[in-house]
Amino acid sequence: MDSNNVWIIGRLGRDPQIRVTSKGTAVASFSMASGREWNGKTLTDWNNVVAWGRIAEAAGNLLKKGSEVIIHGRIGTRKYTAKDGSDRYITEVTADFIGKSIVPPASGSGLSTFGQFGTAEPETGNTSEQIPF
Repeated sequence: MDSNNVWIIGRLGRDPQIRVTSKGTAVASFSMASGREWNGKTLTDWNNVVAWGRIAEAAGNLLKKGSEVIIHGRIGTRKYTAKDGSDRYITEVTADFIGKSIVPPASGSGLSTFGQFGTAEPETGNTSEQIPF
């Protein structure tokens, strides 16, 4: 059985570029960096991502350079003609899902860490509350 599915977790390398086709469909494109370990070294892979329609609109409104996202889609290579008339090929991920991380940023980043919810404290002593199972 053949399958063309890819999941990528990483960060946007640039703000999404939004275009609209002649038929009014939104298209977003951006690059995405993801890290991997090899031979004790951390390497960075760069992937080109394209999204269409409502996903493209949401990407344009909600994502920016540095946003951490998870992408699901398919990988493909397409051919296009460059301005000089030569044939060029590009490999890209066509996203059918883009999700943002719900994990708060590391402390010191200046962004929310969900501190308004307090911290969980272990219970001490006996409680009269019965667990129903």
